[in-house]
Amino acid sequence: MRTLFRFGLLLAMLPLQELYAQGWTRLAGRLEAATPLALVQSSRTGRLWASTSEALYTAPTLGTAWSLVPSLPFGAGTTALAVDGTTEALLAATPYGLWRSTDEGITWAQVNPTLTDRGTRLRVHPVYPNVVLGIRGQMVWRSTNAGALWEPVPPPPGFLYEASPFGGFNDLLAWSSRGLFRSTDGGITWESVSTVLPQQPVRSLAVTSGIEPSLCVLFPTGVYRSTDGNTWTQTTLPASMPHVLFASGTTVVAVAPGTLLLLRADNTWATIYSGFTEHITVLLPLGPDRMLVGSELRGVELYRWSPHPQWQPLRTGMDTPPILHLAYSGTALVVGGPSGIFWSDTDVMGLDNVTLAHPKPATITGFAPYQNGVIIATRMGIYRYLRPTGQWSRLAEELPIVGSIVSISATSTGDTMVAVSEFAELLCSTDGGATWKAPSSTPRIGNVAVHGSIFYAFGEDGLFQSTDAGTTWQPLLTYPGNGCHLLALHPMNPQLLLASSTLPGTRTGALYRSTDGGQSWQDLPVTEVLAHGLMTLAPGMSPNTWYAGTLEGEVFRSTNGGLTWSSLGIIGDGLSVQALLEFGTQVLAGTPRGLWWQTLVSVHKPTAPTVHIRRFGQYLFIELPEATNASVCFFDILGRYLGKWHAPNPSRYIPIPAPSVPGLYWLRLQTGTGQQHIALPVFEP
Repeated sequence: MRTLFRFGLLLAMLPLQELYAQGWTRLAGRLEAATPLALVQSSRTGRLWASTSEALYTAPTLGTAWSLVPSLPFGAGTTALAVDGTTEALLAATPYGLWRSTDEGITWAQVNPTLTDRGTRLRVHPVYPNVVLGIRGQMVWRSTNAGALWEPVPPPPGFLYEASPFGGFNDLLAWSSRGLFRSTDGGITWESVSTVLPQQPVRSLAVTSGIEPSLCVLFPTGVYRSTDGNTWTQTTLPASMPHVLFASGTTVVAVAPGTLLLLRADNTWATIYSGFTEHITVLLPLGPDRMLVGSELRGVELYRWSPHPQWQPLRTGMDTPPILHLAYSGTALVVGGPSGIFWSDTDVMGLDNVTLAHPKPATITGFAPYQNGVIIATRMGIYRYLRPTGQWSRLAEELPIVGSIVSISATSTGDTMVAVSEFAELLCSTDGGATWKAPSSTPRIGNVAVHGSIFYAFGEDGLFQSTDAGTTWQPLLTYPGNGCHLLALHPMNPQLLLASSTLPGTRTGALYRSTDGGQSWQDLPVTEVLAHGLMTLAPGMSPNTWYAGTLEGEVFRSTNGGLTWSSLGIIGDGLSVQALLEFGTQVLAGTPRGLWWQTLVSVHKPTAPTVHIRRFGQYLFIELPEATNASVCFFDILGRYLGKWHAPNPSRYIPIPAPSVPGLYWLRLQTGTGQQHIALPVFEP
């Protein structure tokens, strides 16, 4: 393979006169928020692991900062630690099956494609930690080598509720609609166990270890405890019935409405906390007087209940939350996602988590910024954050709908709002959220948006418009798409709209532009954008500028109203782009793993110095007009960052490896006088 560059060949490098990608950088240390789904700690090293729906974090010891485990490119709904000899294995159930690491998360291997995500429960034997049971639905799998290899286990008769290894090496216990069953041969055969246990669904199971392991089982009518699986004792409950149990070591704790409970040795429960508990997702007991608490909007906290209650936040390093919303009002930058809302009156470095003060924390499902604050929807209701006071207030906690709010929009004053539920139920309010009503007829829509006083609703039935605060809706009959699943309204001109019939993440459909408020539409040629899985659309600061984000992590930009698009590169290792915002000279991108940004630089030909290139062997030498401290960044045609090289000292030459693959590359030259983007063609003759 030969390239265009040969020994002694001299070429003039022509600077580009347009904006081009500089590579994407993740905002670190500001957006600290997470909703842990599982917490585990190594009994050998003390290392902690916290998994969320999008990421896995680890901390070497209690109280140290968390760090993202980048080698696992997806979140884990369930985690467990198993031990086989001297090998400690971390197991993580992900959307792509069960994965295993034996080097503290540096490398991973998929060990079972069936045990996926939140539906999987992992049970480690309290005496033989190399024995692990995996349960998903009515399927049971067993491993005897800490999760390296798995064998299917036939479940006992009836509808399976729960199962766990307990007793001898080959002993299993399982609860089904026909009662309790025991297997002494690894699940090959089952026999019924006669007990005092109610024949009811098992809501939660906790297994302790230590000298005398025990089982705690939560039924709708009570909690029962056993040390052998045959004899069971009903525990004495306080006023509140627990809804989930957790165990670590010899300690069992429970979450109940308004309380956290600790199981005593005499099978009674002690109340160790009284207050709001509906946001708590996971508990990890760390001893007789403390535990880690994972919850919605709060992340991870250390709670000590003796000698007096004390909470300590442990969110440091959990800075890659999913970001779904980006907004800029001209005075404030607002960044939002399911696990937090961040506000800045300056720039991205000034973002602070304003949801830490929310009185009833819960996962955020809807987001609507307005002039003086932001309105959010959670399963608890609709709430308003007022920036001048820094306070949250309740707007509504009981709504006349069945589903949860998934999209909400508000006018600039925050007085008029329209919301839609997961079941396409529309609601509107004209008194600041005090009262809500449903329109007389509701199309099948999934999202709402607003520009000025005009509301838009879009979804499976197409695109609709309301000029009376959501009371009535008129279809935009000229919209040509079969359904409308993405809509972007340009803030500089209410007549400019982009709409797409593409389901987010799919590669079929079309993109349309309207310049008259939706009265007529033009089909835009965006084959390349759609081929990468269109996920989101966003306007720029000028009337002709638009952005598109894709499933594969690539961001595109158009400066001529969507007629042509150029790539701004791929974010991270291909993170799905869920939100975009042009913010001054920066472009911000929300992804499942945090907020990313890049700076767009305009290069003007008259000020760009003449640059030449020479090839010597396997290297190209960038020749500058004068000796200077300079650097060169290398990108491929898609804007993907390939590397960076510096002049060894103030020098006229910068050596870089010669490309070996034919194609068009881009160089970004940084000198003391500015930046310059250079086209670098490489082809095979």
